[in-house]
Amino acid sequence: MRKAVLGSKVPLYAQISRTVRQRVRSGVYPAGRPLPSVRQFSEEFGVSVIPVHQAMHILEEDGVVKTHPGKGIMVADNASCDRAGIFFGVIHPYPRSQGFHQLVLEYIDQAFAERFNFSVVRSSNNDPKQERDIAEHLIANGVTGLVVWPCDDDPNGEHFMELSKTVPVVLVDRLLPGADLPAIVHDYHTVGQDVCGHFFDELKRRRLLVIMDDLRISSYQELVRGIHDGASERGRETDVTAVYWPLSRLLARTELGDFRKADAYGARTARLLREGGFDAVFCTQGTFLDFVLVQGGFMDEFPDVRMGLIGGTVGYGGSRKYIARNPMEWLVDSGTMMSSAADCVQRWVLTRTSSREILRLKPRRWSRQCGKRK
Repeated sequence: MRKAVLGSKVPLYAQISRTVRQRVRSGVYPAGRPLPSVRQFSEEFGVSVIPVHQAMHILEEDGVVKTHPGKGIMVADNASCDRAGIFFGVIHPYPRSQGFHQLVLEYIDQAFAERFNFSVVRSSNNDPKQERDIAEHLIANGVTGLVVWPCDDDPNGEHFMELSKTVPVVLVDRLLPGADLPAIVHDYHTVGQDVCGHFFDELKRRRLLVIMDDLRISSYQELVRGIHDGASERGRETDVTAVYWPLSRLLARTELGDFRKADAYGARTARLLREGGFDAVFCTQGTFLDFVLVQGGFMDEFPDVRMGLIGGTVGYGGSRKYIARNPMEWLVDSGTMMSSAADCVQRWVLTRTSSREILRLKPRRWSRQCGKRK
């Protein structure tokens, strides 16, 4: 049941009239059919009948409904509601200084604009407290639902479960412990299994080095589990070694022209490859493979080492020297992920029902040399 947000800067009557428009738009209240009674709306939204009467008056002035004595309030026209935009809040963890920030904004803008809705986007700067504060601020100011891209090692699962009693909350990219909420995520477990199939079965590699970002997020945990399962299925557990390094933080420094830490980790990688006899390396960050290892010269010693990574929708661009090594990429489509989340939160708002489904989007494998996606 969708309650009006008490204490919001959006008046109660405006919240109610907006919700009714959205339901007319979606066909919940068809043209020519009566609306629920004022008393029923009052009970549903948890308010007195006064703001409900005010909302109905506004809707009648706008030609959306018409009062018929003896029949109640009828839906007169749904055309005027066809573009009754819904205001959603979106919270993501990426700071403005990070390159991925701009792409995230583009994904969000496209997803909600395609549905004639509006989004208020805020970054938590990967800070759980900011994430909580932003969510409460957005709800207090009248957003109808939230899409949350959780931050690293996020402790706010129970908090968002409680907020979901007030407005719909949908997760993207990552799951939250303690939050039984609908989510749209990439199927990283499948990626991990396929990484083993590619390097061990197809390329006949002997040993695989996995370089993981040390972010404590569910997607990377699923990836590691998938690699472990894929190696176990082949009896190759001892042929895989995973290291956890602060890739996101050190790459943020390289964007500012500081390569000192990046070079240190490049040297560590070369030492591991040399001492461990690895002939394949997989990384969660294409920029680490390219900017640090290849352009830094650390891979010159290992011309036969094959590489793989997780990339975006169209693949990681990369330098000429990097592309010449023909790395295999597993493409995750964050645009489709955000569009699916927009559908999910809109459906919850308009139908007033929610499943707790976790939709896992399957990544595709892609190589420049063959020019094909699988």
